[in-house]
Amino acid sequence: MKITAACVARGLLALGLLCAARVGAAFPVRQHACFYRLRTFGAFLISGAINQGMVQPLTMESEQGRPCNRQNPWPGQTVQVVRQGRKSACITGAVLRLATAPGEELRLAPAGLPIAMKNLVRPPEQPARPGPNQETR
Repeated sequence: MKITAACVARGLLALGLLCAARVGAAFPVRQHACFYRLRTFGAFLISGAINQGMVQPLTMESEQGRPCNRQNPWPGQTVQVVRQGRKSACITGAVLRLATAPGEELRLAPAGLPIAMKNLVRPPEQPARPGPNQETR
């Protein structure tokens, strides 16, 4: 099996082990990274960022509505859950356990963080690439 740098990076950013995923668990502390719609175990797409070893607010999209069990990326802190743009609940514990619905978007952040900081991380705009049969200028 050939292991690529992209494969390693995905593994470092979102480790999907059985039913609990750890976001940023093995990422180097002094590195900055953002990730967009990384697929994890259980049919979830996770978007977020890591800045100086700290996991920033996360957005999770549930593709199939399965239960979501995630290791708390902010150990010892209460986590605010926002569902479909509305505050839903505050949860605590080492493992965050959430029921989800198909197509539902959840945002997770430490409680008390201003709601404006909970925006979805999106990749930078890329210029369109010409197809193989198109002219380039």
